[in-house]
Amino acid sequence: MTLLPAAHEPFTAPTILEVSEIATAVVRFRGITMASLSSVYDRAFGALRQAIAEGAITPNGAPFGRYLGDPQGEFDLEVGFPVEGMPTTYTAGDLTVTTGSIPAARTAVLSAVGPFDRLPSAWTALADFAASQGQSRGDWTEVYVSDPSSTSAEQLRTDLMMPLRS
Repeated sequence: MTLLPAAHEPFTAPTILEVSEIATAVVRFRGITMASLSSVYDRAFGALRQAIAEGAITPNGAPFGRYLGDPQGEFDLEVGFPVEGMPTTYTAGDLTVTTGSIPAARTAVLSAVGPFDRLPSAWTALADFAASQGQSRGDWTEVYVSDPSSTSAEQLRTDLMMPLRS
């Protein structure tokens, strides 16, 4: 199951959706900071591409980054894809691609369209909306709907997901 409805137009205003649990294949990183994100993503997507090429995982949706913890300090990160079934654990150099999941939740969503440097202001808008709807669960996910290698920066779409506590 994909993270969000794939054919859906961008969420131009914050919206609440019920998101079902989603099986994932991920590379996990512990105790990282925003300053290290670019290199972490490059390494993770290299390992994921290798796992896909060798048949260890079969994605069925757009890639994502799932953040757990304090974005202003150190946090944990899962970079991966939604998948069908249970992926095979796969090792690529010093990284392991393994099973994961995104738990079901009532979720605030918003699309950010444009260069990645616009993400902080979109996250702020979504966080403000989420605060008015209930307490955030403490994790958040970026779904990379468009591929930056084949999409202009102005057309990039990233769907932001902020799960809320029940």
